[in-house]
Amino acid sequence: MVMTTSEGRTERAIVPGWVILALAVVFSLMGVASHAAEKGVVRLATTAWPPYVGPDLKGSGFGIEIVRRAFEKAGYGLEVKFYPWKRVLLSVKNGKADAGYPAYHTEERARVYAYSDQTVRGPLVLFVRKDRPFSFESLIDLKGRRIGVVAGYANTPEFDAATFINKVTSSSDANNIRSLINGRVDMAVADRYTGLHILRTQFKKDSEAVVAVKRPLQQKSIHLIFPKDSEPHTAMARAFNNALTRLRLDGEVRKILFEHGF
Repeated sequence: MVMTTSEGRTERAIVPGWVILALAVVFSLMGVASHAAEKGVVRLATTAWPPYVGPDLKGSGFGIEIVRRAFEKAGYGLEVKFYPWKRVLLSVKNGKADAGYPAYHTEERARVYAYSDQTVRGPLVLFVRKDRPFSFESLIDLKGRRIGVVAGYANTPEFDAATFINKVTSSSDANNIRSLINGRVDMAVADRYTGLHILRTQFKKDSEAVVAVKRPLQQKSIHLIFPKDSEPHTAMARAFNNALTRLRLDGEVRKILFEHGF
């Protein structure tokens, strides 16, 4: 640093190393903040779906932690708001949210939304009472059974299209598990990890009375959805996918899952 004395001479001032280091850190943080501000904050609409997502879970759940970490790596901030699932879909569709999570892929939704790459996978299964064991080879074996499903959820194309299946609709997986315990339905469709989490946390007394059918309906991939045909959201999705790939390659996705007990 150059300074001028009262006599008009110029001298080089010695700046302590700690000052230089502190300034470097400040400028670095300013650069990160500027980068994030330039790209903006992603308004994410989600729904309580433990253990993937939940307002009372560590980091709002491992699914949200993966999403947040990827967006941060891509230079975006993240604002998370919880809604019922049907409102999540509507919020993304009408542009009140930039993205929705967690979503299964369906052909019908793909006509309305753009999908991210897969964040995680989960097995979709049938839950039954332990004293009424069940196994199946095909969907026709479900005929005559009352099966709890959540309104607005996509299960499998074949299951959702099957008119011979008696589907009893409710607003949540927890309500379906309760109906199963109380005998109002014969089965409940849910993600295996979600169903087990609900049993452990909300129905401890009856958790041993309900089991998951071993054969899954499907192994499901879980994604973000974005408004379709929107240039800013297309760029956002591309940046997210690139960052998510880097998270996987760096082992950060595996670390997040491990920290949440998976």
